[in-house]
Amino acid sequence: MDKKRLFFNKDKEKLPCTTVTFPWFIIGFLIMSFLNTLGLFTEETRFYLQTIAYLLIFMAMGALGLQVRIETLIKNGKSAFFACLFDSFVLSVGGFFIVFWTY
Repeated sequence: MDKKRLFFNKDKEKLPCTTVTFPWFIIGFLIMSFLNTLGLFTEETRFYLQTIAYLLIFMAMGALGLQVRIETLIKNGKSAFFACLFDSFVLSVGGFFIVFWTY
């Protein structure tokens, strides 16, 4: 397979998706949650596993960011910006009141 094709999709035609890919990370998440519940990890091990998990999340977010089409972002930028702004406001206010009322 061509190296450029791994990073940049130059094909204009899209193939129809006929299968659903199972998110295998969920199995790993459930296994690690179960093992942590049993208390099999020391505090130091949990710290390292958490650091690795953060690194993997950052890599996944970067991969999602690389798939953003700039022309679509420019075309729909205002509506996406205001939708994100509204969502952030609702989450912030809602989170504040949940913390305020529960403590």
